[in-house]
Amino acid sequence: MTRDRLRRVVGVFGVWWHRPRKKSFTALAAGVAVAMVAAVLSVGAMPAAAAVNPPPPFHECPAVGNATGCAVLLVFQSDGTVSVLSDPNSGNPYDGADDTEVGVLNEAGVAIPNVTLNSGADIFGFDGDGICSGGFSGTPAGCPFDPTKYGGPGISYSGINAAKTSGVVNFAESCTGNTASTCSPSAGLNDGASAFFSLEENVTGASIIIPKANPVIASTTPSPDTTVGGTISDSAVLANGRVPSGTLTFNLYGPGDTSCQSAISTLTTAVNGNGTYPSGTFNASVPGTYSWTVSYGGDANNNPAPTTACGSETVTVSKASPSLTTTPSGAVPVGGTISDAGTLSGGFNPTGSLTFTLYAPGDTSCQTAISTLTDAVAGSGTYNSGTVPVSAPGVYNWVVAYSGDANNNGATSACGSETVTVTKASPSLTTTPSASVPVGGTISDAGTLSGGFNPTGSLTFKLYAPGDTSCQTAISTLTDAVAGSGTYNSGTVPVSAPGVYNWVVAYSGDANNNGATSACGSETVSVTPQVLTGRAYGLTASASALGLQLLSIAPTPDTGSVSTTTAETVAPPCVVSLSGLINSGTLCASVTTSLNPSKSTVQASVDNTSIGLPGVPVITIGAVQSQSTSTCQAANGSTTIAYLKVGGVVVISKPTAVAPNTKISVAGVSLILNEQLASPGVLTVNAVHVKINALGLNLVTANVVLASSTSDIHNCP
Repeated sequence: MTRDRLRRVVGVFGVWWHRPRKKSFTALAAGVAVAMVAAVLSVGAMPAAAAVNPPPPFHECPAVGNATGCAVLLVFQSDGTVSVLSDPNSGNPYDGADDTEVGVLNEAGVAIPNVTLNSGADIFGFDGDGICSGGFSGTPAGCPFDPTKYGGPGISYSGINAAKTSGVVNFAESCTGNTASTCSPSAGLNDGASAFFSLEENVTGASIIIPKANPVIASTTPSPDTTVGGTISDSAVLANGRVPSGTLTFNLYGPGDTSCQSAISTLTTAVNGNGTYPSGTFNASVPGTYSWTVSYGGDANNNPAPTTACGSETVTVSKASPSLTTTPSGAVPVGGTISDAGTLSGGFNPTGSLTFTLYAPGDTSCQTAISTLTDAVAGSGTYNSGTVPVSAPGVYNWVVAYSGDANNNGATSACGSETVTVTKASPSLTTTPSASVPVGGTISDAGTLSGGFNPTGSLTFKLYAPGDTSCQTAISTLTDAVAGSGTYNSGTVPVSAPGVYNWVVAYSGDANNNGATSACGSETVSVTPQVLTGRAYGLTASASALGLQLLSIAPTPDTGSVSTTTAETVAPPCVVSLSGLINSGTLCASVTTSLNPSKSTVQASVDNTSIGLPGVPVITIGAVQSQSTSTCQAANGSTTIAYLKVGGVVVISKPTAVAPNTKISVAGVSLILNEQLASPGVLTVNAVHVKINALGLNLVTANVVLASSTSDIHNCP
């Protein structure tokens, strides 16, 4: 500390202090500052005893330099006061002349988190010569304990003002001696423990403020549940107060006040220390759940204790619970009347009323009443609804409810526990499916309803595909509105696959009639498939000269006549080549049938044919292909020719789709290209048809067909 700072205000210390420090110390008057309480006292603690003021020397502080211990000892008393004791014989440098070693002894009965010091001198003006500065002998083991080097174990400083005259000393360890080895971490300075630290100047003239204690309502015990007319009460345990006084307030909230808004009774009990306090009694004249809350108002040394939570302590005052049995009337037809009776027993002089509520058929959860009747209750007994006419069939539900009263709980019969059946009519349903049709046609169904009671609603016609023999997945659903008994129709459904179809017809029923359904498999319609036919071959030829046969070639390769109702392909092996008067490359033929929709596709092809007959120009034909296709809608044919030459005349020089029935005549050779021969349901396509009559004298004749395709389809709608 600088010499200029050694000058101090006489009003604070009563003397100026100068270096060198004096070994002797003028007696320091003990100052006591009354502080507010904020700690934890044990339950049942007695009021504060006389102040505990130990005589010097104060060994709560270590001997540093020439100091024998604490120059000043602050004793926190159990009554909330602080005794400031000084040792006039404490040696420098921490004897209060320039710096002060301060000890704290907690005799308050509760932990103290901190202490606030306010002085006219700059007691927090730390200038580097604290007890952990190392400038004096006896530096405490474990130093430094804080950045200022003024604090002892667990000590920290906060809230220091600009003038360094005011600040807060915080306690984070509690000691049993004056060395760090006797200290252990704690939440504040524990009761009976001590701490030490150093400050600038002397602190005996400073005001000292410790926080108030924070008492709690440690537990509450409401009285047991009771019945109407009994008394209820509460009790509370106040703990952790510092010699608490004042009052505990018990607020009682009535049934329904679940958020504790309006107290129906407020009772107070004087507090004299920590302990258990009763509320007094309250006469409960209304049944229900009551809620107690308890609060402590605090005093000079104690903060108020928070009010206990609403709903945390309840007392139930119960009603009587009468039993209710019911007896509905028996089954009746439409147009009759039904009724109910309810018997009340076991109540406490029950009053109020029984309400009989009737629910219509279909209202199985009892949502909308169609009739409500009441009967006044005067004691236990049997009460009646009266009669209700019913004009629609079905299962009706009665529900009976006892209203309850001030002394009795209500009671209600369960929905569905008392039913009355009003019967419906059961019309008969007969069906007539349409006759068999081929694929591509339409089928239908008819349903005749009879024996009902003015039936309305609808008939639903469902159609199931072949193979769905258990009628699981409908492929068509059609409806027809019902207006009385009679015959109703499905309308038509186109069918695209053969097989046995199933109709199922369902009558929806209505308010007066039960539904009805035809059985799966009881009405079937057979849909027959198309018959698909075809034939293809690569080449056939015959030739003669002067009446002598030159050659005869049967259709090669030949599928033969194909007739089927399934999807398949018939294709004999291709013939690699022919040689002789007629030479050709590969010859192929195939018939392919497919379904949905039905179609017959026939193809034939021949590669590079040469026809060389005596006295006739050589005919050279490139690759040819014919196709004939038949469906129920139409038959189509086509031919492609890659090359055609007769003698020296080139007729076709590149692959060409030839028009149907194109005719060419060259040097006695007649050719029909893309020859298409149609008859009902049949189409034959010959890629090339060669006819030869040399010189017209029948000297040399020939008939050659290349790539012939014939298709057909039968059983079309």
